[in-house]
Amino acid sequence: TGAAGKLEKLARAVAGRLDVAPGMPEELEAFPTEGLIDKSQRYLARDVLGHAELKNGFTADYKRGDEEFKIFFILHDDPDKAQRSFNIYREFMEKYGKNVESHTGAEAPLFTAEDSYYGRVVAMQSGKAVLGILGLDDSELVNKYLQKITTMLSRQGMV
Repeated sequence: TGAAGKLEKLARAVAGRLDVAPGMPEELEAFPTEGLIDKSQRYLARDVLGHAELKNGFTADYKRGDEEFKIFFILHDDPDKAQRSFNIYREFMEKYGKNVESHTGAEAPLFTAEDSYYGRVVAMQSGKAVLGILGLDDSELVNKYLQKITTMLSRQGMV
């Protein structure tokens, strides 16, 4: 217990000096709870969805019936940087995915595509955020989840 006890004492001292509220980061509260797989939420400082240029992202895994899917969002300091990330992701899908369609009539920039790993991809930009759903085929549910995330991020002042 000597070294372990000292390490625990040091950790408690450091934790006591941190100016951070205990618990999960508030960004994770933007994920809808319906279908959320417990403890699947992740923060990715870089390489979001395996892309070196996509940084500061959050992902969570979901299950609805037999269907598993992933929701993500990437936060930026301003809408221009978000638009750049959105374009990078869309260009990647145009190069490596299939059936990429931009939906210009949408309220926000949005595209759909087919990815060989994730399946159906729906991604959009909303203000300072890029968000999307991977692997969910039900368009109605996709819209519902995207609206929920956008609303929560907006309430937190992140879009």
